[in-house]
Parts: sequence; C-alpha cells; structure tokens
Amino acid sequence: FYGQDSFFLPVTFGVWKGALIADIAMTLGSLFVFLMVRKFGVKFACLFISKDKLDSVRFFHDSARRDLLAFIFFLIPGTPKDLFTYVMGFTDMKIPMWIFITFVGRFPAILLSAMSGDAIGERNYTAFFIMLAIIIVVCIAGSCFYSRWKKKHDEREPKA
Repeated sequence: FYGQDSFFLPVTFGVWKGALIADIAMTLGSLFVFLMVRKFGVKFACLFISKDKLDSVRFFHDSARRDLLAFIFFLIPGTPKDLFTYVMGFTDMKIPMWIFITFVGRFPAILLSAMSGDAIGERNYTAFFIMLAIIIVVCIAGSCFYSRWKKKHDEREPKA
C-alpha cells in the first residue's frame, strides 16, 4: 500500500491525526534527504539513486516551472517521489517551498491511505475495497501520466 506507515496510524490517532502525523514524518524525511543532498552532493545521492536516474530528471533544474511541476508530481500517486526528493536537493529551490510541496502534495494520498486503514479497523470492507480501487486507479493514472510526460520531455531534450 502507498504510505504503509500511514495505513495503521488511524487505529491509534484517528484518520485525520494519523494522516497528519504520517505526513509530518514523510515531510521531515524528505527535508532530511533534501538537506543531505545539499550538503554532500552527488556522492550522497548516488548511495541511494543511480547517476543515470538523477540525470534523467534534469529538467527540474529549470526553476521557471519546477515548483509547479514538483507539486503536481507529489500530488499524483505513482510518481517517483524518492527520485524527486534527491534531485530537488541539487536545485536552488528554497527550503520553505520544498516543505510546502512535500507536505501539501502528499497529504491527499496519505489521507486516503489512512481512511482505508480506518475502514479495515472498522471492518468496513466495502469502503476499504472502494478506497483501495481508488488508490490503485490513481496510482496507475499517475504512473501513466509521468511516463508519458517524461517520454515527451525526453524527445524534446537534445541528446548530450
């Protein structure tokens, strides 16, 4: 499941508090990676992501549309958020903007995950399977959107 940790938080904290706690934790983790990449650069990032993968999303270095694109990619489940987290550390994005993008962009999917966890806890399997179907459809759509967008962008980018 997307946001595995957020899946069980509703049992303890309720849907909204559980989702909020999970989102804060994910935002802090993303901020940590962002700052570590800024401090240690490619050597740190390449411990987790291949150099080819990092180079494949070089379009994020163009700050004109970068912030909006990053927000959209974080909003859509199924896009490679871990990869974006490492890449954004190489950009000139301001830390408050990064926090906003990761916190607000991830929240809808985390909330849906928490709601599905709550449905399981309440033994409301119909609601759970409906939410699971929504998560799956949105993840597939997000992955397709990203793949098409990336392919289109790669075709426009001159080969080095």
